[in-house]
Amino acid sequence: MRNILITGGAGGLGRAAACRLADAGCRVFSGDIREQEAYPNVIPVLLNLRDPESIAAAFERIAGMITSLDAVIHLAGVYMMDS
Repeated sequence: MRNILITGGAGGLGRAAACRLADAGCRVFSGDIREQEAYPNVIPVLLNLRDPESIAAAFERIAGMITSLDAVIHLAGVYMMDS
């Protein structure tokens, strides 16, 4: 089973990618600042990429479950509506 970390996995493209990869047989660690709905083979991970402590906590959680990642897919983003 391949292990994949997706940032921004709670919604939009990140959620779609996480679910698609899980359906294809991958174990997906779905990192996001928001709570996530359950989905088979998708493991929600609270992750704020702007906070070093959050990154360290996410790393410890994932490292406690697996020894390596096969891929990291970065889909997290910050956007601002401005005129």
